[in-house]
Amino acid sequence: MATWREAAEPRNRAATARTLLVVASIATVVTAGWEILAHASARPGTTLATSTLAIGGALVILVVAGVCARDPQRVPGWLFAGLAVLGVALVSATCLANRDASAAGLYGFLYPVVFAAAHFRRRVAWLVTGLAVVGGGIVTTVLLPSPDSLADLLLVGTALVMLTTVLVSGVTRQERLMDRLHTLAWVDGLTGLVTRRKLVETARELLDPARSVPREDGRATSVGLLLVDVDHFKGLNDTHGHPIGDTVLVHVAGLVSAAVRPSDTVARLGGDELAVLLQGPSLDIAARARAVHATVRRAPVDTAAGPVAVTVSVGAAQVDVGHGQWEDLYAAADAALYDAKLAGRDAVATRPSQQSPHGHQIPHGQQSTHGHQIPHGQPQTRSRPRPPRGRGEPADARRPDDPDLESVGSGRS
Repeated sequence: MATWREAAEPRNRAATARTLLVVASIATVVTAGWEILAHASARPGTTLATSTLAIGGALVILVVAGVCARDPQRVPGWLFAGLAVLGVALVSATCLANRDASAAGLYGFLYPVVFAAAHFRRRVAWLVTGLAVVGGGIVTTVLLPSPDSLADLLLVGTALVMLTTVLVSGVTRQERLMDRLHTLAWVDGLTGLVTRRKLVETARELLDPARSVPREDGRATSVGLLLVDVDHFKGLNDTHGHPIGDTVLVHVAGLVSAAVRPSDTVARLGGDELAVLLQGPSLDIAARARAVHATVRRAPVDTAAGPVAVTVSVGAAQVDVGHGQWEDLYAAADAALYDAKLAGRDAVATRPSQQSPHGHQIPHGQQSTHGHQIPHGQPQTRSRPRPPRGRGEPADARRPDDPDLESVGSGRS
C-alpha cells in the first residue's frame, strides 16, 4: 500500500498545476462577485472583515497556484494536496464567519473536492471529500436548527460522495487505459523486449548534450548500439514453421538480455532484428558485441523436433555523449551490420560513428568469434547492393527513416 507521501503525489504534476490554476481563478472571481453582491444587498452577516477573509484566502490560493503552474516539477507534491485541504478549511471558515449555511455557501466545497478527485489517488481524494463533509456538517450544525442541519448535511454530503465516486472511478479507468497503451507502445508482445519507439526515446535522452559531464580522467561517457540480426530467419521459418520461428526469437531475446547488463536497453526493432543500447564511461563495444554473438551461438533452441542451431550477425557502434545524435549512432551500427552480413553472416563488425574530441575512435574490421575477418576497405554506402538476407526474409528490414550511410567511413584506427 502506498504511503501518505506517495498518495499525496499528483497523478500528473503539469496537468494538476493547470487545473489548480483554473479552479483557483474561477473560485476567486466567483467569491469576489458573491461578496460584492452581498454588500450591495446588505446580506446579514456580511462585513468588511468576512469579505476580506473570503477574497483574501482565495487570492492566496490563486497566487500559490500560479507559482505551481510556472514550474510544477519543482513544487513539493504534498503542496498540491495541501491546497485542497486549505480550500476546505477556507470554505468552512467563510461560511461560519458570514453565518451562511445556504446551499450557495456550501457550494464552495465543490472546488477542492473536484480538484482532489480528478488529480489524486483514492486515499487523498476521499480524505478531502471527508473533510468537506465534516466541514459542511460543522457549518450546518452551528448555524441551523437540528432538523434542518441534518437534512442539509445529508444533501450536501451525498452530493460530494457521489461526485467523488464518479470522478475517482473515471480517472482510475483512464489511468489503467493509459498504462495499457504505454505497454502496447513500449513493450513487444512476443519477446517482452521494449519497442523501437522506446529505444529511440531512451537513446535521445542518453545522448542529450546536457548529460555530458567531463570525467576526472578526461574521457567522455559513451553510448553504444548493437544491432543483432538472426541469420537466415526466413529459411528457418520455412523449414521448421512459424511457431518455431517465434520460439527462436523469444530464445534469442532472452539470450541477448542475459548477455548484457540490467541497465542496458534491449529492444526488438521489428522482424528478426534486435538492438542493445549501452552506456558507460569506458565501453568496449567490440567486446560487448562478441559476447552477445558467442552467447547466442553456443545455445541452440530446444524444440519438439530437436535442437535448432541459431547464429546472429552483430553490428556495433558507439558515440560520446554530447558529440553525436541517435541518427549518427544508428547509421554507423547499421553499416557495421551490413559489413557482418557481407562477410558471410554469423559475424561481428564495428563501425565508428564519429571521431570524439578526446581522440577515441571505434576500431573497424573486428574479427568475428568464429574466425571470419571483417574486411577493411572503402566506406560502404547504401548505393551498393545489400547481401541477400536469407530466403524469404523481409526485402528491406531497414526502416524507411534510415539515415543516409554515405557519410560513414571505414575509420581504421
